[in-house]
Amino acid sequence: MISKKINLQNAIITLIVGWLTLFVLVPNLMIIGTSFLTRDEANLIELTFTFDNYLRLLDPLYAKVLMHSFYMAIIAT
Repeated sequence: MISKKINLQNAIITLIVGWLTLFVLVPNLMIIGTSFLTRDEANLIELTFTFDNYLRLLDPLYAKVLMHSFYMAIIAT
């Protein structure tokens, strides 16, 4: 009886981990992977690897917007 209970628990945990992997981990990895590609007007993305998207984060405009967002979050909470 205990063996069946352990097998059921393992099956449930396996299903939960599989579900989370499929619907949480995989889409996040796809987004991270896409963030290293370049933007193309015709096809939305072009399969050319680049760090330019992350270098744009150093632009002062993004820093200002980020600080403003943090300020609003602090006020809201």
